[in-house]
Amino acid sequence: MKHKKRPTIGLALGSGGARGLAHIGVIKALLEAEIPIDLIAGTSAGAVIGGMYAFNKDIYAVESFWNNVNYPELFKMFIDPSVGSGLIKGKRAKAFSESFFGKITIEKLLIPFVAVATDIVTGTTVELKKGVLSDAIRISTSVPLMFEPVKKGKKILVDGGLTQPIPVESARALGADIVIAVNIDSAFFSEKNQYRGEKLPSMRDMAKSTIQLLRYSLAEAGCKDADIVVKPNLPITYLRGWLDSDELIHEGEIAMKAMLPELKKLLA
Repeated sequence: MKHKKRPTIGLALGSGGARGLAHIGVIKALLEAEIPIDLIAGTSAGAVIGGMYAFNKDIYAVESFWNNVNYPELFKMFIDPSVGSGLIKGKRAKAFSESFFGKITIEKLLIPFVAVATDIVTGTTVELKKGVLSDAIRISTSVPLMFEPVKKGKKILVDGGLTQPIPVESARALGADIVIAVNIDSAFFSEKNQYRGEKLPSMRDMAKSTIQLLRYSLAEAGCKDADIVVKPNLPITYLRGWLDSDELIHEGEIAMKAMLPELKKLLA
């Protein structure tokens, strides 16, 4: 008698800057529960962490890497000024990425992987499934106005978060039967981060909240077709957040563990 084939499990790791370190905790919780990870789709920060794990299948090495990043290394990534289409050229960020990955191609990763980008010309999602991994991650993390975009043929590519902040569709297209989506943009309007000023918010706060609301809404919509949605309870972090890995990783682990009973029901 043939055994029923188990479903293919895919991770859709979302964008969100340093909050993406929570993805490490999510992966740790899955592995500790002996839940296999068959493929990964990542957008922006999700592409960074997802690509690192797909590269070596050692989430503790990935965790150690970020625990040991220091200020000089972090600023080296961003002190790369440009007067073109973004504030930062991105060459140093790519070199930083290559220090971990070397020149490995996506086709040779230990886990099937896709990095998600956006073509700013057509407004469409672009899935990066082939080629040098560090190139794909540089493209997927090209936050508009911060990093210069990357031109490929007729495409001008930027951060995938503009179209798929949580790449559920891409994970499904890669072959996932069950998609675990990690929404780190859900943090924007959590009780922990809500505006609590006594007066009306400033113009700066209003501008920030408006952008956050657009990201939040797009991320929520992107999760609708996922089978499991993980929402870590994260602080709003910026550049320094990449150095505060412990809390972010821990919150990712807690959030994934809370969803394990529901996931195990799907797998039963």
